[in-house]
Amino acid sequence: MKQTYTRKQLVLMVALGVIGGIMITLIGGIVALRVNPFGASLNSLELKQANEIISQNFYGEVDQSKIQVGAVSGAVQALGDPHSSYLSPEETTAFRERLESSFEGIGAMIQAVDGKIIISDVLPDSPAQAAQLQPNDQIQAVDGKEVGEQSLDEVIAQVKGQAGTDVVLTIWRDGTVTDVTVTRASISQSSATTSLVVDKNDEYGYIDMRQSFGSETASEFAQVLEELGSVPTLVIDLRDNPGGYLQAVSDILGTLVNREQPYVIVEAKDGSQTPYNSKLTEAAPYEYVILVNENTASAAEIMTAALQQLAGAQVVGLQTYGKGTVQQQFDLVNGGVLKLTVERWLTPDGSSIDGVGVTPDIEIKPEMIYQLPRIILSDVFRVGDTDLKILTAQYMLRELGYDIEERDGYFSETFVPVLEQFQQDVSIPVTGIIDVATANAINQRLSEYLADESHDVQLQKAIELATERAS
Repeated sequence: MKQTYTRKQLVLMVALGVIGGIMITLIGGIVALRVNPFGASLNSLELKQANEIISQNFYGEVDQSKIQVGAVSGAVQALGDPHSSYLSPEETTAFRERLESSFEGIGAMIQAVDGKIIISDVLPDSPAQAAQLQPNDQIQAVDGKEVGEQSLDEVIAQVKGQAGTDVVLTIWRDGTVTDVTVTRASISQSSATTSLVVDKNDEYGYIDMRQSFGSETASEFAQVLEELGSVPTLVIDLRDNPGGYLQAVSDILGTLVNREQPYVIVEAKDGSQTPYNSKLTEAAPYEYVILVNENTASAAEIMTAALQQLAGAQVVGLQTYGKGTVQQQFDLVNGGVLKLTVERWLTPDGSSIDGVGVTPDIEIKPEMIYQLPRIILSDVFRVGDTDLKILTAQYMLRELGYDIEERDGYFSETFVPVLEQFQQDVSIPVTGIIDVATANAINQRLSEYLADESHDVQLQKAIELATERAS
């Protein structure tokens, strides 16, 4: 007998997938399915036969649970839809934590670089910072267990843990190995921050929303509006916002636009449409300027399109990502998640932005330096080496004002005096190579440069427009 579910039983999500896998809750609860790709429920003799052949003839151990999960993952991949996928239990936990307002851990970002586990960033006021961990520290062991061939997810799972408990990290830094004890804590991650900017008596509020829409974003946004008071114009920064909970963006739009038109429309496979409207009779008394870029996606695109079409918002930046389909999430009994594209969402005027994105009213490209990643090292670089990290260092130093002709990723003899000058300028050992100290110093100078808002041409244009609207 075919199992059916009511709309209220389903979790519908607008998912980013390609650039982060962020899923957005629309309504309802969670559906659980049993992972059994070789059972009668799939009614496939081919799958059963393949499993029997593998079990009887494969030279090596056969893990049936992995085969079953692999069959599910392969079935989803065969759909050819980049936004339908299978998430392992570890991936499911990680993605849900990204959408929560807090998590328990040490407050450090960890990456796998050239087969090594490297700390890429340390959050301010975190246990990691208190323990004096630094970017480019290499984790060699966790609680005495060498990371060895472990995956990044496995290492992260060991580092995380209940607040108040300790974890001992064996850290390699500049040739020295040290055991560092870190006490885990609850780490808050606010997704809406604000600063009230006053410019020649024209007041406007700037709201930084470059993190995903999480479970607390709507309440944080309401608090921000209280702090801003009766400003005439809001500058909302959605650059690099990958999406998040649709309920969060719905709650926010419900306080800004009126009920005359839907702020988003969900269209089913059969063509039927469900509009979502605010309950307000009158819209909030704001003018809007929205900042977006190529990484603005999903729920952030819903907010952008809604305010552009319903409230006359001016959108500044680059064409957005273009994620306009809706996924349905199924919890699997192994702790993983299966998500499938089942619907698409439309803007208030009935348009689809899927694969297209929201077009800014004013297109402005950022300086190259804003697009450069931090330098995360697994080894030192010297004359004769070629690597993308060397290319990044060359671009960074050039943007920071150093005289560099080559920008090709090759460490030439002529690059040595430039590095030595930089090392002397920031008071670190003058070695003429890119080591951890040099990489961290370049990253620090980059952060200082980016923190100066006068270099952000997109933001400056948005402020200019906001000031004009407020006058």
